[in-house]
Amino acid sequence: MKLKRLFATVLATVMTFSSITAINSSSTSTFPTINDSEEYQGRIKGYERKQLLTEQETEYFKNILSRENITKVWRWNKPTTDTSDNYFLFDEYTYEIQLKDYLKVKLDLPREYSETIINELENTLGYNNYIKEIKDTDTYDCADISISFESSDHKMNYMIAEKAMSILSEKYPISDKMLQIDAVNHIPHIQLQSCFTYIDGKSHMDLTEQEFKEFYDSIDHDYIAENFRATYNPEIHRIEFPDDYTQEEKLGCFSYFIDNHNTVIHQYSNALRMSPISAIAEFDTEINYLNGDANCDQKYTIADSTAILQALGNPDKYGLSTQGLFNADSTGDGLTVEDAVAIKTSLAKGIE
Repeated sequence: MKLKRLFATVLATVMTFSSITAINSSSTSTFPTINDSEEYQGRIKGYERKQLLTEQETEYFKNILSRENITKVWRWNKPTTDTSDNYFLFDEYTYEIQLKDYLKVKLDLPREYSETIINELENTLGYNNYIKEIKDTDTYDCADISISFESSDHKMNYMIAEKAMSILSEKYPISDKMLQIDAVNHIPHIQLQSCFTYIDGKSHMDLTEQEFKEFYDSIDHDYIAENFRATYNPEIHRIEFPDDYTQEEKLGCFSYFIDNHNTVIHQYSNALRMSPISAIAEFDTEINYLNGDANCDQKYTIADSTAILQALGNPDKYGLSTQGLFNADSTGDGLTVEDAVAIKTSLAKGIE
């Protein structure tokens, strides 16, 4: 009996030591960060010679373009007037878009398998607050699954993508995959012209004379009520501002009419001048995710259960790495004692 107790004590000590060693030596997933790329930094350096819009002006701009994922906007030039008439009055901008992270996986299976695969991922991935949707992209005759992420926590999204790949690769033949992490897209030189493209869902060219009049009357009233220093010129269908107008006044005026008069400010972007920057992340040769692998030694043992209990009892001393926390929390509801118990139960069943 004494020998059994001594053996158990030694075994527990060895497990604890091996667990701590593995925790301290574990590494986390890596992926390209767009902000660190020379191309991105060079582009930003060029843009920052231009006028960066204020936070309020940027909010107006986002409203005008109906784009919530715009992060920065630069104004390229002062209003430019065509020499022949007053027709082409516009401001030119560059804006930065933060694209959502996503994973696309193509499988060598007929498309009728897509629904089954999606249901399986929804039930096993967890971390629902991070995932926007899992869907069949309906692009090929084969099963083609896309996972888009809601969160801007790129590292967590990367690890969830690894988990998805681990789940899928165990059961299904994967023919292609693409992971986009931390992707920024710059679309330069969009022009906002001082006119309306659409009014109440109709092209301004299709409005009747009476509809024009009613529209003019309504916005003329608003110029006064909202203290906009602007007038509408019906002869050239343009909003005209005084020489000393501010950028905030102009964008605020445009934004107001979009919100209150169901209008669209005329926008022009030359597709040939679009210049995207994006980061396509690659998985490591060996996927780091292993369900329950709390100490990140690429093994599933009782030491992982011990590591979880130690981390819960004394996180300052035995805290898990980011990858270890993710591996241990297989259900996505946070690290709990149940995660440690699940490992012991699973291993016990395996022994039996």
